[in-house]
Amino acid sequence: MKKYIDFFCLVICFQLKISAQDFLPVALTAKDKKNNALLARYQTSIDKYAGGELLLYKTGKFVYNTYSCLANGVSAGQWKAVGNIIELQSDWQQNNLPIKISYIDKATAGEEAKQFAIIRDLAGREYTQAAIHINQDSVSCYYGDKECFGSYTSVDSVKVQFDNNLVSRWLKVDTSEGVVQLTVLTNLDVNQYFPLYLRLKKEKGRLKPLKE
Repeated sequence: MKKYIDFFCLVICFQLKISAQDFLPVALTAKDKKNNALLARYQTSIDKYAGGELLLYKTGKFVYNTYSCLANGVSAGQWKAVGNIIELQSDWQQNNLPIKISYIDKATAGEEAKQFAIIRDLAGREYTQAAIHINQDSVSCYYGDKECFGSYTSVDSVKVQFDNNLVSRWLKVDTSEGVVQLTVLTNLDVNQYFPLYLRLKKEKGRLKPLKE
């Protein structure tokens, strides 16, 4: 587990370094122009092995994809412009991960599930390394509740936490209704997602990150 967390911290450092570079404008493709949804496309890079692409949509949405030899990352949210300053803020910050609770039968959950199934997202991905905190932060379970640290006698509420520090709010559950299925309400890969707040200054066509 520690090796996994250390690796993720290294990935975050690369993402921050990538985001500190200037974003250069890229001409829209014929497909972009036909769809008429994309306003602008920018690219940034450290070298040929690490960089990113920023897409600004006319609806006020943005998608920011990063890549490196270690891993890929993605952030998405809202953007706005005030004068020559562009502000990006991801939909998810560190404490508002959207989670849905449902209840499934034992056969659907799998033989190893006791009260909790493995966390999933809307695309069906499983998140075995994400923690399910039960009643308090000091109790955490992984692979559903196959591997738990800390003890509990009953379940009142749960919280989900990923290694990228994305955390849900506490949610009430009733285990008498069936095995608890926690679903992250997104089709994006949560393991690749990173919270973002970034201010950029438009200067000579390029976007320059502002140091806070």
